[in-house]
Amino acid sequence: MKQKQNSTKKEKAGIYLETKPVVDTFKNINKYFLPKPLENSHHAYLRYVTSEGQELIIRGGPKNNNQLNALIHMQSNIPFSDSYDYYNRGTEANKRFSHKLDIDEKNLDQVWNKMLKISDEITNEQFPYDNLPQQQNSNSVIRTILDETNFDGLQQIPHQLLKHLPGYDKNLFSYPRISKEIKEDPNPELMRAWDSIMKGGDDEKDNIERDAAKEKSPEKSYYDRYKELEDPIEDLLYKKPEDLTQEEVNQAHKRSFESKDPTEQQRYDKIVSEYYHTNYSNNPQRQDETGKGLEPRATRRIPEQSSPLLSSSGCPVDEEIRLMSERLSQIDSNPFHDSGIRGLQRGLNKAGAFPQLKEDGKLGPKTISAWKRAAAENPAKLNQALGTGSMENLITKNRGTTFSPQDLDNSARLAWGDDGGRTLQRSLNQAGNVKEGYEPLKEDNLIGEKTTSAFNSLKEEDEDGLLASLDKTVI
Repeated sequence: MKQKQNSTKKEKAGIYLETKPVVDTFKNINKYFLPKPLENSHHAYLRYVTSEGQELIIRGGPKNNNQLNALIHMQSNIPFSDSYDYYNRGTEANKRFSHKLDIDEKNLDQVWNKMLKISDEITNEQFPYDNLPQQQNSNSVIRTILDETNFDGLQQIPHQLLKHLPGYDKNLFSYPRISKEIKEDPNPELMRAWDSIMKGGDDEKDNIERDAAKEKSPEKSYYDRYKELEDPIEDLLYKKPEDLTQEEVNQAHKRSFESKDPTEQQRYDKIVSEYYHTNYSNNPQRQDETGKGLEPRATRRIPEQSSPLLSSSGCPVDEEIRLMSERLSQIDSNPFHDSGIRGLQRGLNKAGAFPQLKEDGKLGPKTISAWKRAAAENPAKLNQALGTGSMENLITKNRGTTFSPQDLDNSARLAWGDDGGRTLQRSLNQAGNVKEGYEPLKEDNLIGEKTTSAFNSLKEEDEDGLLASLDKTVI
C-alpha cells in the first residue's frame, strides 16, 4: 500500500484515508500493560491534500488526554503538521497505510466540506470516547464520516487490516448509543500509555521486554482445520495402483457404490479397475479338476499396510499441506494482502480446479478437496497458484493506491517465496512490453524503484493486462 515518504515529490491532490500503528508511539510503555484493543491496533484519520499542496486533517480522539473514558474530541480542517498524527510525532511515515479515495479532483472541496459538516455533527452530539469495552473511538469517527459521505467504509480498508482497527465496525449515527456517563479509568499504566499517544510518544528506545503474556486459547491453524475436514478416502484417488491395499480398494468400491455423483463414481471405479489390472493378469480364470473357478493369483506382491499419500515430487502430501498452511498464516498476518484462503481459491481456479471454487475465503470441504488434489498431482504448480492468486487479489483489493518498494517486495515474497521478485518482474515485462515506451525490467529478483514504478503504473493503467500476465504463471 502507499507508504508516505518524507520527500520533496509533490503528492497528488486528494483525500486520503490513513492509519498508523498505535503501539509504535509507545517508546517507554510495556506492551503487556496495554488493553487488548490497543495491542497491534491502528488509528485512522483523513488527510486532504489540496491542489495547492496544503495538507489538512480530520481525526478524532478523547477530549481529555488523560482519560480514555472521555468525550470524543475532533480536530477538523487544521494543518496536518499541527495535528497529533503528523509524521514526526512518534510514528514513522513508512509504516502507515494510505489509500486515496476515488474522488474527481474538481469535487474534492465539496466532499471535504461535507466531511467537515459530519465532523461538526459528531462534536455536537458529544459522543463518549470509550475504548473498552465498547470500542467507540477515533476509528468509529472515520468510519462514520466515510459512510455518511457515501463511501462504504468497509470497502476502503484491506480485509486483513480491519482486525487491527478496533471501533471501525461502528457508525456512531447508527450504532446503539453508549451512555454519556464519564468515568475515571483507574489504570495508571493505561493513562500513561494514552498520554504518550497524544503527545506523540517518546523518542527513547523501548528496552522493556514483554515479560508476561495473557492467557489466550490459540486459534486452530489452517493445518489443523484441514485435518478436521479432509476426507481420507480421497487419498485413494491419487495413489498409484501398486501402492493400494486390498482394504483400500474395498473402500474405493464402497464409495463408488454409495455415491450419487456420476463423476465421483467413475473416479473410484477407475481406481478399482486399475488396481486389478496392475496386480492380476488378464488370462482366463483357472479352474480346478471339477471345473470350479479358482481365486485369481496376484502377479505381484500386494501391500498389507497402507502407505502415506505422496505427491508427484515424492514428498508426503500431508507435509506439503502443512508447509502451505504456514504460508497462508503468514499471508493473513500481512495487512496489505487479502485472505490467504481466498488467494488459494483464486489460484486453484486459475490452475483449473473442477468444479470451480467459490472465492469466499472460507476453508470448506470443496476447497480442501481441490487443495489436496493439487498438492498430490503438481505441488510446484500449487505453490505458484497460491502466489498468483494472492497477488491478483492484492491488486484488485488495493486499487488507487501506491506501493513502496519495501511493501511490494514483502508482498511478492510472501506470495511466491524467495523467487517472488523475479516472478513479478517477468509478469510486469509480459504486460508492459506491448506498451509504447515501456522499459523492460531486469529480472534479477530485486524489487527496487524501477520495478515498483512499473507495478504501480501498470496496476492503475492496465489492470486487466497485468492480471492476464500473472495468470500465465499458473496456466
